[in-house]
Amino acid sequence: MADEELCGVCSKNPATRHCSQCDIPLCEECTKKIRLKTGDLSEQVAGYGITSGVTLSTLRAGEVTKYLCPKCYKDVDIDM
Repeated sequence: MADEELCGVCSKNPATRHCSQCDIPLCEECTKKIRLKTGDLSEQVAGYGITSGVTLSTLRAGEVTKYLCPKCYKDVDIDM
């Protein structure tokens, strides 16, 4: 039986995904979810900020959901 991958942040819970920026394994509790108008964090401008808890929609082209670790979430540089 393969060992279960643990979260790289808390080291307690099983990882369910990886950080979109640094690829560290994340559990649900340590994951920060953001919605961006484009997939590139450097292209964000005023009025196109972040919103948590929103899923992708085929009706809203150009919106991307990213999953970040707490460190990468803190380091996100978006013009507001």
